[in-house]
Amino acid sequence: MTSTTGRSTMDGKDPRRTAAGSHYQPQKFSQCARCEDVAPLGGAGARLLLAPQDRNAGRALEKVLDSAGIGFERLGPVFALHQVSRNDSELHTRLRSKMTDLLLSHVKGVFADEVTSAENLLDAFIQAEPLAALFDHLDLEWAREVLADDRLYSVYQPIVHAADGAVFAYEALIRGQMPDTGEEVGAGRLLYACERLNLQHALDQRARVAAIRGAANLDLSTAKLFVNFLPNTVYEPEVCLRGTLEAADRYGIPMERIVFEVTDTEHVQDIQPLRRIVEYYRSRGAAISLDDISSGFASVQYLADLVPDYAKVDRLLVQSAVSNASSRQTLDSIVNLAAKLGVTVIAEGVETHHEMRVCVEAGVQLLQGFLFALPSQHPQAVTMLPWQAAAA
Repeated sequence: MTSTTGRSTMDGKDPRRTAAGSHYQPQKFSQCARCEDVAPLGGAGARLLLAPQDRNAGRALEKVLDSAGIGFERLGPVFALHQVSRNDSELHTRLRSKMTDLLLSHVKGVFADEVTSAENLLDAFIQAEPLAALFDHLDLEWAREVLADDRLYSVYQPIVHAADGAVFAYEALIRGQMPDTGEEVGAGRLLYACERLNLQHALDQRARVAAIRGAANLDLSTAKLFVNFLPNTVYEPEVCLRGTLEAADRYGIPMERIVFEVTDTEHVQDIQPLRRIVEYYRSRGAAISLDDISSGFASVQYLADLVPDYAKVDRLLVQSAVSNASSRQTLDSIVNLAAKLGVTVIAEGVETHHEMRVCVEAGVQLLQGFLFALPSQHPQAVTMLPWQAAAA
């Protein structure tokens, strides 16, 4: 998955459009339970409950609340704050500023609706976390809103034939739209926020649907669509991937046109679940691509074990191969191994003529990068280049 963000694609318009051009209406797709619930614990008006981890922390917390003028009631050892709800960002800041780092680490907090019994108090605190972490997460709540309000969309970057520059495919790159400002949010920032909020499963599922939904505006009569997915977010393919297949059917994108790109393989602990995902997608007619193939043993091993349809050479290796003999040899070795396995190689992150020349000389069949086109909701024409001269 390329990390480039390209230019703004907003142009003052809501990017979530259907193929017919009407404003997008959220479509409910079957998905796994992990992906469905993006709501916070407690409603928007839920109160902050605080549980000191010892008596000293309790006494210190009481002094802080008194000095800040924040009312509370005691529910046993728990402080139920009168004023501080999930949306009181000014009070969050005020309260945090009055607490030491030590106290923040010795108090657990959670937002919950009215507590009426010891049982639902216990239920609330099952999801409690150190107050320092809770406040950090509140700064990222915009990501929860992006998912809940379906403010995700994709931009698309062409993948071209090394031989003549003709478009072979488009890779969908996820973006978000800030709830209050409409500002574009890149993939890296989205993923970071969702990982901190434990929403990476929901992000991955919704990103796949957004990629397919947006592709309904593209002419895919011959081009393929590359859709990223994080293997660690899929537990049971038949359940977790159902929404993706339903989206393809809904928006009229044949599975034979879709290439599912496995990203973040360095965090895969067991190849067997990944193999089941690959087999599931292939059984539905889709192709598979592996991202970020480099000199590392693990990525080359995945290439040999999974034998994907496509393999993307890491952009750092592409850049290094221009001037580093060892990197150039690694690139040659990957291309040679892929050829023996019948795997088509894609070089991503190509930004200069020198990088393109090295890739073409190594035998790379497909190219992707800023040198040809920036990611866009409406893909740009590919920059014309002296292809034959580059190959000479």
